[in-house]
Amino acid sequence: MAARFICAIEGCDKKGTHGGWCSMHYSRWKRHGTFEKTGTANGEPAVFFRNAIRHQTDECIIWPFAKLDAGYGKLGNRLVHRLACEESHGTPPSDRHEAAHTCHNPPCFNGRHLYWATPSQNQCDRVDNGTSNRGGNYRNSKLSLEQVYRIRSMAGVGMFHCDIALEFKISRTVVTRIVNRTRWGWLE
Repeated sequence: MAARFICAIEGCDKKGTHGGWCSMHYSRWKRHGTFEKTGTANGEPAVFFRNAIRHQTDECIIWPFAKLDAGYGKLGNRLVHRLACEESHGTPPSDRHEAAHTCHNPPCFNGRHLYWATPSQNQCDRVDNGTSNRGGNYRNSKLSLEQVYRIRSMAGVGMFHCDIALEFKISRTVVTRIVNRTRWGWLE
């Protein structure tokens, strides 16, 4: 019968497999570089939310726990700023309404910085404040405003779209959409 190895961490009596550590200690070491328990205690984010939402301040209240890639706080499967907006302003006027920020700071959940807006109102607000990701602000954008103007002027003097595409290293379809204003249509 094979000998059973016990985890090398003192006080742990689980089966050791990964370099003498149990799978739990191995995972902690791999993820955090320590064997100590890390993370958030159960219920701590909810308690923090309840306490912080009561504060009367004009400053941003930043969510320190789990966040989406875009920076918005999460509490379970709910968005923290939406919960705060419901707490401060009641239920949304319709199913289409979303919680929007006046401070444009995604991890903020101060009720004074939130309001109910339709998606189009929220997008217009983002455009007005320069936080929209359209055009050159989009992280994967290959073109600048000046290049789009240049593409349109080149097409305006009769240059072929395929030749313009080669010069800017984009597809002919993108050139056509820029010229027809189905891409970058908001740009005059």
